Amino acid sequence: MGQPTACPVCSRPLSTPRSLGNHFRHRREAGDTQHIAYDVAQEDARWASLTEGADYVRCLECGHRTVTLARHLKGEHGITADEYRAKHGVGTPIRCDVLKAKRSEAISHRPITKGEKKSVVCPECGGTWEGSKYLGTVHDLRCPACWEQKWAGKSEPEDYVTCRGCGYRAENLTSHIQNSHPDLVGRYQEAHPGAKVMALKSAIRVKATLRGQARSVGFRLRVSRGKLNAGFNHTAESKQRMSVAQLLVGRIVRVSMASLAPFRLMNGKVILGLAAVGLGRCVGVIRRECLRHGLAYHNMLVSQEQCLGLIEKILGEPYQREWSSDRYVNPASGRRFKFDGCFEGCKLLVEFQGYQHRIFPNRYHVSREDFDDLQWRDSEKARQVGSIGEYRLLVIHDNEPWRDEIHLRSRLGVSSSG
Repeated sequence: MGQPTACPVCSRPLSTPRSLGNHFRHRREAGDTQHIAYDVAQEDARWASLTEGADYVRCLECGHRTVTLARHLKGEHGITADEYRAKHGVGTPIRCDVLKAKRSEAISHRPITKGEKKSVVCPECGGTWEGSKYLGTVHDLRCPACWEQKWAGKSEPEDYVTCRGCGYRAENLTSHIQNSHPDLVGRYQEAHPGAKVMALKSAIRVKATLRGQARSVGFRLRVSRGKLNAGFNHTAESKQRMSVAQLLVGRIVRVSMASLAPFRLMNGKVILGLAAVGLGRCVGVIRRECLRHGLAYHNMLVSQEQCLGLIEKILGEPYQREWSSDRYVNPASGRRFKFDGCFEGCKLLVEFQGYQHRIFPNRYHVSREDFDDLQWRDSEKARQVGSIGEYRLLVIHDNEPWRDEIHLRSRLGVSSSG
């Protein structure tokens, strides 16, 4: 367990030094002026000896200072770096100069592996040939000569197409153009008028075979670069026109402020997870509509809120968030244990645990001591609930299919008809 500490403002005892940040966050949300003033003074002292731009950047939305704004913008304001630049200017910095220099140095020293070769055994002729070092059992390992034989007795363009740049033949030249002729991405048919990229009998032409298959991030980036090279770069005005057009045909979902009202906390913030479950929309839609209405939102522990909302629907009983009682106390600090949710009518306590409860290292714990302290608290909670026996404790992990109603009902011991 971590060493106990105390708040420098109110002297409240805390179980670990890491609890100090959560304590100040709760005090800020409650509007405590003393804690807010102390936090501001500490923040000013932290950056006083550093230079803005070189050592840190400042958020133009709220004044927050950090070495990179990417995560802050997404978490606090619900916008991407591109949206931030579109609002405040194309040259608005996202990272400080020191971080940019470190990233550039790391990239320049990164080993270049593209183009490395290895000896590959052809499964048809048994000969060896030099292929990419990344070729594995899932790839076609035939040598170039045997590969050409596969087109014997077939015709172009019904069964295959030939690259006008190098003579390579395939059913679909898309990947070949991206890898071997990156300068022709997005303009291959412009450079070679009348050339075909896909064979007429290619299965890819049947759109039903692609339905439901997610496109990879790399694929989307390559398509974007191809459109950019071909002159299809969207401006802020064209994106706005597209949004208006989608709104006119009913493709953009709108959520009214009255619909969001039942999911607001006492401080006015909208609970994203509960609103997503209650309104049947994804979290991204709820976040976008909050920004449109000018509403603040609570985006921490979204999965936890969604899970508790689904249990609430199954049991038909509202739950209490961050529930605590004098009967369940941390013996190390003397403070109450908090449970994620309590269903008083069913005498059920629910704990939704993310990966940081079972895997180390993780981004939530800076040391093994913090991780061991968290695991000890989890086991102590379960021990006290079991020994007292008044409530039942249900622990749900994020790696189980908690979004599946059948799975949740089995964990709760509730039949599909109950």
